[in-house]
Amino acid sequence: MAGGVARLLDSGWGQALFVALLGYPLWTITSRVALVVFGAHPIVYISVTMLATAICLMLLARPGLLGVATLKRPETWLYGILIAVGGLLSIACLEYVSAAELSLLQCISTVVVFILSFFFLGQRVRVAEWLSLACISIGIAALLSATGLPSQAMIILTVLLVARGVAQALQQIVTEVHKANRAAQTFHQNIRVTAMVMGVTGMLFIIVFGSLAGLKALSAEPLWPSLPTWQDFLNWPMFVYCAVVGCLLHAPVRYCEFYATKKISAKYFMAAVSVQPVFTMVYERGLTAAQVVSARAFGWLDY
Repeated sequence: MAGGVARLLDSGWGQALFVALLGYPLWTITSRVALVVFGAHPIVYISVTMLATAICLMLLARPGLLGVATLKRPETWLYGILIAVGGLLSIACLEYVSAAELSLLQCISTVVVFILSFFFLGQRVRVAEWLSLACISIGIAALLSATGLPSQAMIILTVLLVARGVAQALQQIVTEVHKANRAAQTFHQNIRVTAMVMGVTGMLFIIVFGSLAGLKALSAEPLWPSLPTWQDFLNWPMFVYCAVVGCLLHAPVRYCEFYATKKISAKYFMAAVSVQPVFTMVYERGLTAAQVVSARAFGWLDY
């Protein structure tokens, strides 16, 4: 039994299953609680949580090999940029659909990552996998049709979803091919690489969106209403919440994501985590029924 668990973890599938069945669903739930209960802005929440995650992982990893090397890798900075782009596109998508609908529509990322892996990484895609991708695409098309949006809005949403899918797929591919990540051999080295990438990503978020918040404050005209303001960055209860979530949940999730992606490839990792909306719904219903979390925390979803 112990040997089987060890092989599962060494293969990367154990980490992928943890992320799919527990990590991502709980991250979604804690994020929604932050937005509704603590009034956090999504971008500020992600920024601060990533910094808390990086600090926690750095303390665990301690100084050593691959720390500076990770900072020097272009993949580290590209990863941060792709997360920022994906976050902006998600906010844009929410102008047209609910968060519940977006959590299902984002399965387009799985289709995109398989296609990119096939054409650019030369990875084989089996016939059964192509058929599965076709089924996912049909499901996404059906969901889009069910939104009942006007034709022009439907076209805009489709473009946004595809762009978001490309950004998220590239983010996972960058994780897979990241040279420092692939060079990491020990537990502490894997943690160290993940910590550096999260630190860079969090700082990029704060610098970029903090600067935009400054421009909004200086402008006489209202600018970019969906982007955060200075007040959003001064939400102290949210900072405490981010520190707890970053250390206890986000840190292990990101570590498992980096390890699993380099072991089983980005396409199979994305395929595994595509089930997370179902488990998110199950956990939300369970927490609400048990009165652990108020239904108000999930009231903005339309399950």
